[in-house]
This record gives sequence, structure tokens and C-alpha cells, in this order.
Amino acid sequence: MSDTVTTGEQKGFLGWVEKTGNKLPDPVFIFFYLIIALMIVSQICAWAGVSAFHPSLTNPDGTPQLEEARSLFSPENIQQLWVEMPTTFTHFHPLGYVLVVMLGAGVAERSGLFGSAIRGAVRNAPKSLLTPLVALIAMLSNHAADAGYVVMIPLAAIIFASAGRHPLAGIAAAFAGVSGGFSANITPGQLDALLFGITESAYEASNIDGGWSVNFAGNWYFIGVLLFIYLPVIWMVTDKIIEPRLGKWVPDEDSDMKNYGDEDKPLTAGEKKGLGRAGLAILGVVALWVFMTIGPG
Repeated sequence: MSDTVTTGEQKGFLGWVEKTGNKLPDPVFIFFYLIIALMIVSQICAWAGVSAFHPSLTNPDGTPQLEEARSLFSPENIQQLWVEMPTTFTHFHPLGYVLVVMLGAGVAERSGLFGSAIRGAVRNAPKSLLTPLVALIAMLSNHAADAGYVVMIPLAAIIFASAGRHPLAGIAAAFAGVSGGFSANITPGQLDALLFGITESAYEASNIDGGWSVNFAGNWYFIGVLLFIYLPVIWMVTDKIIEPRLGKWVPDEDSDMKNYGDEDKPLTAGEKKGLGRAGLAILGVVALWVFMTIGPG
């Protein structure tokens, strides 16, 4: 835990937003309430006989397939929920990233690698450029899909704490970059490939034969411009609005974050030796992957 020294009650529109947000229940319960509401709506729609034609599926005679509302309280849907729950959980795409990252990050954290590496990186770096760098890396992380959420957001909190800044400001900057700037990047990524396939399918379904072909890099100009629009916005909002409202951050004595608070503390000989060996290990892993990529077979 940590102590946050604020300047008093927040006022104005942002103060109202903050107070209103603090009255909301935990996000877990919000989603739980939404699930219950959806189940109730499904039951009402089933009683009312709500139906609609499927936009793409057709019957054998060529007529559009009619889909009727089904209650989520029905026995078959309740049975499907319990039977397929393990499959639903294990097939959740970010789960694999979470498990792998938790193992590696746990070892790196408890061994002091994170604290030493980040403290050494930010010790001589200008603090004013910390926010745009975090936001930029967060936006570029969408090449790794959901891994950006799992890795970059908590890592940004550690980076900001290492620089003596509020960790929540780092989380805000990284979250804005990962989610708000999900389509902004320097080069096309897997999202562009996904949109490429959707666009091609829509073009083929339109029955328009104009000899037009889709270019995978057709969205490049748009995502490139977004990067330079989002970056100053995230920078300004984080440094000028969010962080001043958070107040001064003071880590507790028994907090794990106390090891990140002294950014001016020089690295010891043991820490430098450990960082050197960690760097050699990273180079070894990269060399192995390069060999496996371009090697025979």
C-alpha cells in the first residue's frame, strides 16, 4: 500500500466525475449485474417471441434463416454454462499470456531485476519524457495483441514509481496508450490483417465486380497519423490533469514499491553484475530464436 497526499476536495467537472466513479461498485460486480440484466432481457424477449432474420445464413430453399430469442434461464443454456465453463476459461486468449508473464515477472520482481533495471534506466533520463515514452511503447504494444494489457500497464506503474512519480499516473498513461491508441502504430500489425480479411469478405459479398483489390497497408496512413495525435494528448492529460489530482505519492515502509522510490540511488556492484548476466541471457534467447527461424528446416 502507499499514502497519497492530496490538496483537498477535488472540485469542478472532473471532481464530480471522480466522486461519481468512486461510488460505483467493483468492476467485478458491475459485470455480474450486467450478466444478470442480460439474462432477464433474454427471458423477456423469449416470452415476447422476439425474432430476426440472420444477416448471412439461409435455409436450404434460399430464404433467410429466422432466429428466435432464447432464454438464458432455459435448462439447456444453464447446462451449457456449467459444462462448458472450463473450456470457456481455458480458451480465453489472454490467459496464456497472463500465466507466462506472471511466472517470469514474479521471478524478476522478487530477485530485484525489475527494480535494478528500471532504476538504472530512469536514473539519468529526463522525467519530462517518461510519460510520452510509456505512452509510445504502450501504443506500439498492440502488435502483441492482448499482451500489451498484461505486461505494459503494470510495468508502467513500476517505471513511474522508479522515477519517484505516482504509479497510478503510469497506469493511466499506459492504459490510454494500449486501449485508446490500440489502432495507432508506426507499421501495420495483426489488427490490420484482421480488418483486411473483413474488408475482403464484405467486398466479395457485395457482388461488385470492379477489379478492385484490397491492399494490406491501406490503413497505414491512418494509424500513423493517429500515433502523432494520441501521443501529445496522452502526455498532456497525464501530466497536466491526472497526476496533479493524484497528489504526492509516498510509499509505505512495508510496501513492495518502496524499493522503487529512490531513483537517485546508484546501482551496487552486485546489481550491475546481475544486470549484465540478465542481458547476456536475453541475447542468448534472441540468438536461439533467430537460429530457429532462419536455420535449416
